[in-house]
Amino acid sequence: MKFYIYSSIESDFKEGFLLQTQVRNFKITQIIAIISLAIGSLWRISAELLPFNEVFKDFDFYLLLNLGFTLFSLVCAVSFYLMRKFLPTIKLAQFHNLVWGFSLLFILKQIAYTFIAQRNPTNTLTMALIGFFIVSSILVFTIQEVIAIMVISFVVFIYGLGYFQTNSALWQINIIGFCILLAAFFVISRMLYSYHVDYYIKVKLIEAKNKEIEKVNASQNELLSLVAHDLRSPLSNIQSLAELMSAPDIVEIEKQSFLHLIKASCVKADLIIREIMSSAKDESESTLMRMQKENLSALLEESFTSWKKILNNTRKLNLILPKEPIYTAMNKDKMLRVLDNIINNAVKFTNDDSGEINIELTVNNNQILLIIGDNGIGVPQNMIPALFDKYTKAGRDGLHDEPSIGLGLHISKRIIEKHGGNISVASQEGIGTSFNITLPIV
Repeated sequence: MKFYIYSSIESDFKEGFLLQTQVRNFKITQIIAIISLAIGSLWRISAELLPFNEVFKDFDFYLLLNLGFTLFSLVCAVSFYLMRKFLPTIKLAQFHNLVWGFSLLFILKQIAYTFIAQRNPTNTLTMALIGFFIVSSILVFTIQEVIAIMVISFVVFIYGLGYFQTNSALWQINIIGFCILLAAFFVISRMLYSYHVDYYIKVKLIEAKNKEIEKVNASQNELLSLVAHDLRSPLSNIQSLAELMSAPDIVEIEKQSFLHLIKASCVKADLIIREIMSSAKDESESTLMRMQKENLSALLEESFTSWKKILNNTRKLNLILPKEPIYTAMNKDKMLRVLDNIINNAVKFTNDDSGEINIELTVNNNQILLIIGDNGIGVPQNMIPALFDKYTKAGRDGLHDEPSIGLGLHISKRIIEKHGGNISVASQEGIGTSFNITLPIV
């Protein structure tokens, strides 16, 4: 366990910890106030029945002091109860100074009782010990609050000691004794603080781990559901076609047609599995992505050349680059995947004859701006908000029945964000779609 003797809780946990301990202090202080009320009332009744006035030096003043703190305890007990009942948690914590003030007066009351009643510093140390021990062992205060209690208590004790004690030797002994009490109070308070901090941090870390586990479980359930749903169609097709091929009257031409359909179903199933596995790999590598300064212009030329061959003039592909090369910190493999995902998306939704895809790289407001646009069928406006969601329902099969898993754009968005950039989309049905990517310049 880490000890916070002179330090405070780490900033990541500070706000939540203070809120929790301050609310807890309210409840405990209410209990202390009720006990003080009961003891004060009992003592007042006993004073009427027993000859206490023969023992106490200033009995009338002592009765007045006891009455005052008893009434004060009553007011605090009722007030704390009402505040805890009707105030929201955050609002309640704003009144924590009342808890601190009650604790300070509780300690000072212990000191004052024996000073006034018996004018005996030795008994005062004993009573102060009780007050310090109760406060330090059950209430959690910040180091500033603890030091403030110590300073004020010391000043009051010095004043009372100088007023009631004239023997210099006893004066010095009592000062030393009180300083020892203050040191013990400080250590016990900070040990209690350390214990509560350690417990709070462990609970929060466990809660964070549980949330991660819940997220992983939810993701796994979602993955299994997706696999079961998306693989059912191609597997059912394969099964049905295989049964048709086993018919005795089937001709060779039909067999070849069925084999072609079976192959297409297998390709679709393979694509689904690869996309899901790739997404899972990206999730596992989410905390680590090696990046270095790279020429983005050269990467776009590489991607452009590759897609030019793939399209084989079925669509018009344009690349517009600035005269000077543009550099950014990136992972080339991941960035190529983003380009492939978006260009492939454009290919799926543009026509063979009239399709046109434009890739343009510029620098705008000290940021890299990459625009990949097409003149395809566009995206319905109601689908745009969910376009980058994982396993999005906005996924659609292409114009040539190319399957959509609903992962490509989600993966692209995650990769761009890990590069410190942003990706957005603008689209209009029947006119086309434009993906806008911003990246930092290096």
